[in-house]
Amino acid sequence: MPAVPGTASPSTRHATPSATPTESPHPTRYIMHPSTMPPTPASPAPPDAASPASVRRALRRWHEPDLGRTELAAALTQVGAWLAEHGHADSPIHRAQALRAVLGRALDAMRRAGYGEAADLLHRQYVRQDAVMLIADDLALGERGYFKRQRAAVETLAATLAALEADAAPRPPSSTPSAASVAGSPAADASDHLAPFQAPAAPAWWVGRADDVAWLEAMLAPPAPPHPVVVGLVGMGGLGKTALAALAAHRLRDAFPDGVLWLNLAHADLDTLLLHLAGACGALDRVTRLGDPAARAATVRELLNRRHALVVLDDARDDGQCEPLLPSAGPTCVLVTTRRGDLRVLQAATTRRLEGFTEAESLALLRRALGDRRVDADPAGAAAVAARCAHLPLALDVSARLLARRPGWRLADYAARLGAAQAGGSPQRAGDVVDAARIVDASVDASMAQLAPAQRDLLLAAGVFVDEIDPAAAAALVDAPLDAWEAGEWLEQGVDRSLVLRAGGDRYRLHPLIRDHARARRDPDALRPRLAAHVAARVRAADRDLRGAAWQREVAWFDAMLPEIEASRAWALAHRDEPAAGRLLQACGGWAHRYLERRTNYDLWRHWSEDGLAAAERGGDAHAVAACSAQLGLLHYRLGDRDRAEPLYRAARDGFEAAGDGAGAASARLGLAGIHLMRGQVADAAAACAACLAAAEALGDRELAARAHNLYGLVHSRQGHTADAVAHFERSIAAADAAGNAVLAGFAHSNLAEMCRRDGRLEAGIAHARQALEVAVRIDDPRRLTRCLDALGELYLAAPDVAAAERVYARMVAVAEPYAGADPADLIAAEIGRGRVRTALGDWDAAAASLERALGLSVSSSLPYLEAESRRYLAAHCLALPEPDRVRAADLAAGAWRLHMGLGRTYTAGLAWQTLVAAAGSEEAARAAAGE
Repeated sequence: MPAVPGTASPSTRHATPSATPTESPHPTRYIMHPSTMPPTPASPAPPDAASPASVRRALRRWHEPDLGRTELAAALTQVGAWLAEHGHADSPIHRAQALRAVLGRALDAMRRAGYGEAADLLHRQYVRQDAVMLIADDLALGERGYFKRQRAAVETLAATLAALEADAAPRPPSSTPSAASVAGSPAADASDHLAPFQAPAAPAWWVGRADDVAWLEAMLAPPAPPHPVVVGLVGMGGLGKTALAALAAHRLRDAFPDGVLWLNLAHADLDTLLLHLAGACGALDRVTRLGDPAARAATVRELLNRRHALVVLDDARDDGQCEPLLPSAGPTCVLVTTRRGDLRVLQAATTRRLEGFTEAESLALLRRALGDRRVDADPAGAAAVAARCAHLPLALDVSARLLARRPGWRLADYAARLGAAQAGGSPQRAGDVVDAARIVDASVDASMAQLAPAQRDLLLAAGVFVDEIDPAAAAALVDAPLDAWEAGEWLEQGVDRSLVLRAGGDRYRLHPLIRDHARARRDPDALRPRLAAHVAARVRAADRDLRGAAWQREVAWFDAMLPEIEASRAWALAHRDEPAAGRLLQACGGWAHRYLERRTNYDLWRHWSEDGLAAAERGGDAHAVAACSAQLGLLHYRLGDRDRAEPLYRAARDGFEAAGDGAGAASARLGLAGIHLMRGQVADAAAACAACLAAAEALGDRELAARAHNLYGLVHSRQGHTADAVAHFERSIAAADAAGNAVLAGFAHSNLAEMCRRDGRLEAGIAHARQALEVAVRIDDPRRLTRCLDALGELYLAAPDVAAAERVYARMVAVAEPYAGADPADLIAAEIGRGRVRTALGDWDAAAASLERALGLSVSSSLPYLEAESRRYLAAHCLALPEPDRVRAADLAAGAWRLHMGLGRTYTAGLAWQTLVAAAGSEEAARAAAGE
């Protein structure tokens, strides 16, 4: 029998000088070498004699109530012989006595063979029964050396019991190899060799991962394949790859008649691994005598080719470790666990990438370890612990074991201490929590050590990102001369080593615990200036590219980088004296309006513009002051606040002219033209539009031309010049298409739809409205979408197609409701449209509710134009009632007319006047009601 690993040499009381056991040269080997197996009896064993496999199986189940003992008693003929010898019936009590006697006899035989320490260990576990759970506790605490001794002792006991069943006594191992061993015959390798089971204990607290377990068992389950099968488990350290492999090995143990061979590749050299496999195959002496590593590898491969075993290569680091250990033929299965998805051995393998626990699985583990009562008493604390552990199984397992040993600790307090330890808090304050907070560091360091120094520097620098990693931005953080493609390739290598996660497209993300690990080694604040400088330059470039056909790509970049831009802005606001801080604030404040206009995020627009203007004024950059003023002026123009917009546009115009920026100055003039139009100064607006068109033609700026034509069309529409208005809108669409600016084209289509509605060309208007709607959907702009829906609803009402209009306005309300708290204008317009539809359908109460809601929102929000429209349509509703309320209708219409006149909106004022005349009954009565 083999020397039991980790035990002392057999006691001299039980060993004769001529038969001294030889210590195994391989420190983790605990299988039985053929030369040390109990001798095979001359006559065949009785047909009912126990096999080592059946004895092992019963011993493994010994602690299941009575089941293991029942199986063992059934497997051992010695139990029946003892009962017959003592005249006892086969009752549970007497069977237990018989088992104790048979086990005692087997342990005595082990002591005589020189395995006194192993026999004493098994006596405590199986005979005395007062230390049943010590083995599992020791394993849980990581004292694996003790557990390996126990497992080896069980293997020895199983063989001893089987030998006693065959009426043969065990004898101590001999240092002299047998003739069969020397010859290297297959019989010496396999025929009388006990199939080893080298897997570590199955996880004590296994939860979740049902799909992963089912997949792995399906990949490795019988029938035996005609050729070797290689299966890979890939994932970052701490995800439970080893635990999953161990669980599968235990579940599938009986499917591999030649055993389960387990090799930990993390800290072993190839020669040690080859000797380990040789010993497991019963050919240690044969392989040891081969001095050439290549010959040893070929011999081990030959041994594996003749077996149906499961070989687990745990924590594989490189191909040089794995390739010599793979069989080339036969049904053996190989399971590789690794952090590297780029290993050559996995290219033809079936692989599965493990992920962290879900929140439900994390809480299930805590319940399994701590009990339902403790988790239910502090559910928020349990959730916080799971979140602090980032749902990483290793971190959760370590935390659960610590909490189990500290029943007085509150989960919420532990989560807070864990957060402090992760942030680098005082070890004295955090206490034992530091061990849990740092448990991942060694695993990450081991993976990082496989990278080149420059690659490692890139991943550590990537800890500065708050969410997704942009390769180009990451490249700007390191000293190595990298472009975006090279940085992306390095990040891909991080994915291969399970240090980086793919976030979609060309973007990446660090696991939260790895991000914390990186931040502990590279101060994020020290990297912020570089990142801020890169983002500032990228924002300016994106604003330029947003004018062309690539605008969707640039919008996507802004959307993905928004958390990072906000984090960099927060740093910049706290470090205003840093040059990079000023550049970033100015870039966001003056060169982001095309993105902000597409996303219509007014709060973000205001903050960026105001912060940028302040930074530009503080830095004395006149051109940046002009750009930020123009961006802020455009915001107030979009919000209808002409009093704030006008001075900003004037300052922008003057600043751009002083800086020699003709395009900027023309754009500012166009903003002033829009303000003139809002105030009813049509002639001034027309002159400004004509000047802007001339400037656009001189500059060759199609986007500026599209905006100028669109505004000029509105000017002609206000003047009643329909043909000229239509011509300008069509030219605006052509210029916008040439510039690749779908948003500007959508604006012109909306305006054309309105012109067609006024002219009665409803089919053409619906076609334009649908094109504008398509643009709004494509750019994912809810505010633009509601306005396009409003235009389409107007056309359906004029058609009239009330059912279609009802669907359109219902959708408009649903789109506008979520952002109505910040900007109620679109919801008011939607309720007005829905009220009109309900009036047309004769649903009087619902119509009144919609229109009254619109009026209330417009008054409380100080939106005079929408208040006027709410009053006008509510007046029309009062007139359409079965019993018209003319008094209220006249009052509402008069208010609408006064508001529209005050705003300079003569067209809608005329419509309100018509409603007032209808309510009052005559022009004279209408003038009296209006106070004229």
